[in-house]
Amino acid sequence: MKRVEQIKCIYSISCPISNEVVYVGATKDAKIRFYNHLKAYSDSSLAKWVKCLRINGLVPIIIPIEEITHTDDLKRSERKWIKYYRSKNFILFNGYFRNGEQFIK
Repeated sequence: MKRVEQIKCIYSISCPISNEVVYVGATKDAKIRFYNHLKAYSDSSLAKWVKCLRINGLVPIIIPIEEITHTDDLKRSERKWIKYYRSKNFILFNGYFRNGEQFIK
């Protein structure tokens, strides 16, 4: 039996109430990554937000925004989309803080 090819992509996660993008991610396996986001296993701010949605009977909207052919292009393309959404004034969970300033992932 032939194995189904994994889909490499850049994706966005949006709020089901406001439809605003809150996160941009990259994955080598979209199906597994989307499932993991919905299960909210980690202790990240995004996972806490997803848990809060689920408690209230909601789920985030996860949409592939760019299919990637080569794995080497994932991070570069992810940064491009993060910068794009930030330029449109979306507040994203992406990134980390150092000395009170947010840096792009």
